[in-house]
Amino acid sequence: MGPPRLSLGLGVLASDSPYAGEGLKIRALPLIQYRGERFFIQGRTIGWRLFGSEGDGGPGGPGGPGGEDGPGGGPVFDIAAVVALRLDGFKPKDLGGPELAANGIDRNLLKKRRDAADVGLAANWESPVGDLSLELLVDASGASRGQEVGLKVEWPFFWAGMRISPGVGLTWQSRKMADYYFGTLDAEEARGIARYRPGAGTIPSIGISLTRPFAGRWALFGLAVHERLPGRFERSPLIEAGRNGRTTVLLGISRGF
Repeated sequence: MGPPRLSLGLGVLASDSPYAGEGLKIRALPLIQYRGERFFIQGRTIGWRLFGSEGDGGPGGPGGPGGEDGPGGGPVFDIAAVVALRLDGFKPKDLGGPELAANGIDRNLLKKRRDAADVGLAANWESPVGDLSLELLVDASGASRGQEVGLKVEWPFFWAGMRISPGVGLTWQSRKMADYYFGTLDAEEARGIARYRPGAGTIPSIGISLTRPFAGRWALFGLAVHERLPGRFERSPLIEAGRNGRTTVLLGISRGF
């Protein structure tokens, strides 16, 4: 039996925010994965497969909640048009007043940073020695109006009934995107906040995901990623002193149909 075309579940996302005084952010998220001949949903991304060459496993996709893909299955190479949700926003009231004050920022003068919806292209290569993915994204929601390029390499393997995928990545953010999420805005500077614009930068990351099927079509899913902020982002007055990165953990359970 092949992997399920549809899996539904629930996950808990915890992120150790680097923003001053925000601390640990926890939210519940639906876990949705669907794989059709062309249309797919993978977590926070929906897409339409434009081109692909198939491996022996037939149509498929990256392993995820409820997935059972392994080396040799799914597409060897594909390109897709995607829409992806970005959850990098924050509200000033969620940040710490004393921590911002220590950086010379009055919290009451800050404006909200919005979450965003990105559109772009995603390419994936699968091989016996590792999987490579590339994303070219543009903010289509008008939050930052910036761009992002992400490159990730994973080395999936099976052990004790689990699919384990360690990996490393690099994410480049354009000047507009980095200035929006790590810098000050025109409206804030007009209110008296000192100007800080970090410009474009590259964020390296390391992570691992685990999928453990059980009881037929049920699966447990875990993901941990640590990102290291470049110095120009770390020096932002929005970032808590001494923080140079962020760690995100997702735990969930899903059922395939």
